[in-house]
Amino acid sequence: MSICYCCLKAYDIGCISSCELIRFPLFAAEAGLYTFVTKWLESEVRIEALFAQGEQLRIQHWMRNVNFSYSMNIFDTSGNPITLIDEFDPEIPYDCFKFKTIISNTYVDDDNCPYPYA
Repeated sequence: MSICYCCLKAYDIGCISSCELIRFPLFAAEAGLYTFVTKWLESEVRIEALFAQGEQLRIQHWMRNVNFSYSMNIFDTSGNPITLIDEFDPEIPYDCFKFKTIISNTYVDDDNCPYPYA
């Protein structure tokens, strides 16, 4: 499946420790494989994850100990982009999610971070 990476209106998740799970304000509409797409420098990064129906969409950060800003598109089990309705401007939904990872010296045990960072 070829995915076009574009972002017209981003929902800002905020800053996330590079040790934390990235939790999106979305839940799986159906059980199956969801695809998360972003860019890291000049390369496309694709992460696929299985979710049960109703489960919150979330992924483990793939680059440890990195400060970086990302814009990410999420695609459902059929390959369709997932959007989030903006309650203040419902005509134009959020079509991607942005976040910034920060280096943290905090160990987040329940997120299965393999080691703390300084």
